[in-house]
Amino acid sequence: MPNEFWREVVDRVAAEVPDTLLLAEAFWLLEGYFVRTLGMHRVYNSAFMNMLRDEENASYRRVVKDTIEFDPEVLKRFVNFMSNPTSGRRSTSSARATSTSAWPRCWRRCPACR
Repeated sequence: MPNEFWREVVDRVAAEVPDTLLLAEAFWLLEGYFVRTLGMHRVYNSAFMNMLRDEENASYRRVVKDTIEFDPEVLKRFVNFMSNPTSGRRSTSSARATSTSAWPRCWRRCPACR
């Protein structure tokens, strides 16, 4: 069976240019896989942005709890973001958000975010 492409890239970069920071973009709750298995240094945490937008606080709390149970250090490698160039601002695309105050409301509502 062939080796995983990104695992080979991570290993080669570590050997040849060790000061390089590898940042991955993952979707569909594969963020943990990218940092734990493939060895990426950081990963954009799309689950945070999408679950915040969809107000799935309980689901995001479960993701955080599961990650902590596996290895709390993994959370340090997630890069949370509120928007990306193709999705627009979270405050304008959230079902309930009508102003730029969506971010503070998230922190008050979502225990996993505190």
